[in-house]
Amino acid sequence: KHAIKGGRHRNKPPIQEVFRRGDEVLVQVIKEGIGTKGPTLSTYISIPGRYLVLMPALGRVGVSRKIEDEDDRKRLRRCLLSINPPKGLGFIVRTAGALRKEEELQRDMEYLLRLWKAIVKRIETTTEPGAIYEESDMIIKTIRDIFSSDIDVIYIDEKESYEKTREFLRMVMPHFVDHLQLYEGREPLFHKYRLEEEIAKINQRKVALPGGGSIVIDPTEALVAIDVNSGNFRGGSDSADENAFKLNCVAAKE
Repeated sequence: KHAIKGGRHRNKPPIQEVFRRGDEVLVQVIKEGIGTKGPTLSTYISIPGRYLVLMPALGRVGVSRKIEDEDDRKRLRRCLLSINPPKGLGFIVRTAGALRKEEELQRDMEYLLRLWKAIVKRIETTTEPGAIYEESDMIIKTIRDIFSSDIDVIYIDEKESYEKTREFLRMVMPHFVDHLQLYEGREPLFHKYRLEEEIAKINQRKVALPGGGSIVIDPTEALVAIDVNSGNFRGGSDSADENAFKLNCVAAKE
C-alpha cells in the first residue's frame, strides 16, 4: 500500500507482512475502544511529561507545531540540545514548555528518563502479554498539565493520594511542595466548594443558550453529535437565515 501524506511518499505495507505469529511488539493505546469499536494502537510510543514528550523511536529533538514563533522554536531546540538528551531517544517540547527555562526542561527530562528506565526494566522482565505502563492517575496528570505558580493551594482529601502527589511534586516541581495541603475537614471537599453541582452541569445532555434555543450533545461510537435547536430563540431579524446565523454564533461560543 502506498500513501501520500503531507507531500511525502510513505510506504505502508499490510500488517501481515510486518508481523508474524509469536512476534513481540510494544504498542501504546492511543484511543480506548468504545462500543463495538476496538482500541487504536500505535508502535510510536510517546510519554508526556510536564514540558516535554519522550518519544523513544524519534531519535532527535523537536518542538510542538503549536509553538509557531520561529525564534522561540530555535531557542527551545538550543535549550534541549544543551541539556544533552541521550542518543537514540527523542524529545519534543510541549506548548506548556514554550516559556520555560533550561533548568525546568532539564528537570522534566530527568523525570522522563527515570520513567523510561523503569518501563524498559519491566519490558525485559515481563514474559507474557500485558500492561507495561499506565499513565499517571487523574490527580497527578491534572497537576502535571495545569498547575502553575499562580495557584495558591492544592487540596487533596485522601491520605494515600496526598502522599503520592507529594512525592510527584518533590521529583518534578520541588519548589511547589508546600502548595499541597491534606484536607481533613468534616464537610466533603466537593460539597464544600459546590463542585458536584458544577460537574452535574458539565455532564448535562441539553444546554440552554442565552436568548433562547439550546444545544443537545450526544456521544456516539464514531463521533459526538452537537445539535443546535432554535426553540424560542428570536434573533430580532425578519430573515430566517440571519436569525439562524445569529443562533449558530451563540451556540458556537457556548
